[in-house]
Amino acid sequence: MQNEFDSIMETHGVKIWIDNGIISHLVYKDLSESIYEHSELDILKKTLHPKDRYLELGGGIGFTGIFAARILESPPVLVEANPNLCKMLSINATLNSVTLKVLHGAVEVEAEKATFFLQEDFRASSCRYSEGAVSEITVPILSLEALLSQYQPTYLMCDIEGSEVEVLGSSTIDGVQKLCIDLHPEYRGKGKTDTLIDYLQSIGLKVHKSISKENVVFFSRSDSVDIL
Repeated sequence: MQNEFDSIMETHGVKIWIDNGIISHLVYKDLSESIYEHSELDILKKTLHPKDRYLELGGGIGFTGIFAARILESPPVLVEANPNLCKMLSINATLNSVTLKVLHGAVEVEAEKATFFLQEDFRASSCRYSEGAVSEITVPILSLEALLSQYQPTYLMCDIEGSEVEVLGSSTIDGVQKLCIDLHPEYRGKGKTDTLIDYLQSIGLKVHKSISKENVVFFSRSDSVDIL
């Protein structure tokens, strides 16, 4: 582990470039304590198979995407709205000798462009919440249906700061067999979050409580999961 910014940190075997203009102290602390996205990582370890086709909404710094790339036979596709993080994704992919397909844009319903609010802690940046934002930018909108059609993912990872309610709640997510969502009831409320879970179950996705971790919930179209 490194103890300063503008360096490279390695956690769970994944190397991350620590740019002090992008990585907040909270993110740095989570990385240094090996708890950054630990729930998603644990679920991926148990459920991701080499032949899966992987799409991630909210690619961040590439931590889960890079981990996935080491398992998969085909490169993961990562969608990220923050252009600074898109740069980091490319750098981190090179550091880890993996290939990532990085797409710049936000996944939302209806519209061609959206205002994206950048927060000091990039994990809180979104198209929906402006309070506390340090700046705002305009980003292109990518259609989930178009992404599903083009890349035909079997595994969908989603962490889009509350927009999952509209994005996933308006799609049948055809072709996706496994879905891991970081839910945000603190932003959207328990009612809307529960409605989303009910909707996903109504289209054939089953919650696996034994694999899920608090608000990081794993679904699949099978009653049982081949846990690795």
